[in-house]
Amino acid sequence: LTAIAALAIARQISRPLNSIVGVVQAIAGGDLQKKTLTYFPNNEIGDMSRAVNLMVDDLRQIIIQVTKASEQVAVASEQLSATTEQSTQLALHIVSAVTQVTAGSTSQACEINNTATIITNMVDAVQHIATTSSEVSAKSQNASQVASAGEIVASEAIRQMEAISQSVS
Repeated sequence: LTAIAALAIARQISRPLNSIVGVVQAIAGGDLQKKTLTYFPNNEIGDMSRAVNLMVDDLRQIIIQVTKASEQVAVASEQLSATTEQSTQLALHIVSAVTQVTAGSTSQACEINNTATIITNMVDAVQHIATTSSEVSAKSQNASQVASAGEIVASEAIRQMEAISQSVS
């Protein structure tokens, strides 16, 4: 009877331990898809089962984070490669532009002198317009004053005509 009891106790201990060993061996082989342990007696074996489940969940999360980080590194690498290519093309374009600028510097100096002359002429014309505008403004104010005086005289004439009209009637 003692042997049967010992055998039953040994099986109660060995079965959960065998399940734990199976999960741990699968993890060691790289398989994190294995189902988690579901047997949780209130003893050290239950504590070990919960710890193994927690470890599997944590390892899954770490692998997910590493995968995302790897994808981000790959994207950044592609962007860096594209940026390098663009920088190379831009440098070649700048070299070409500098060459063209150097070749046409005499022509550009002549055009700058012509532009300066045109700008000087434009400044003179703008100054003339400003002077003329001031004169027109002064004459407009004078005309406005004359019109106001004329309005007063016209109002007085109308008033006197009404008074004459009333005295004749």
